[in-house]
Amino acid sequence: MLGSGKLGRRRIFANLPTKQSDQIDNQPDGICLDAAGNLYVAHYGMRQVQVLNPQGKLIARYAGGNLTTSNVAFGGPKMDQLFVTDGLGKEAGGVGLFRLDLGAQGLVILPPRKRK
Repeated sequence: MLGSGKLGRRRIFANLPTKQSDQIDNQPDGICLDAAGNLYVAHYGMRQVQVLNPQGKLIARYAGGNLTTSNVAFGGPKMDQLFVTDGLGKEAGGVGLFRLDLGAQGLVILPPRKRK
């Protein structure tokens, strides 16, 4: 039951894809969720964001913009833009912030603002 606060049996949620020859590493880094419960994983060293459904199945991959993709977060007026950062390191080749207009809405986890 969701929300019961009780721990269940520990299990592997997903086996993530491994790096290819043009990638330098396979380090899952930042994550976020969309409103449908899909998990977005920034992969440092793989130049991509991988999307897993609630059952742990890989359903999409998006170019991260830089080899050292490091974090992801939904934002924008409709919470339907995925912002992707890259890492800070000599292999990064600079710092970047990339925006992907996915159409999927991010999960809002903050309480609504009180209006004055």
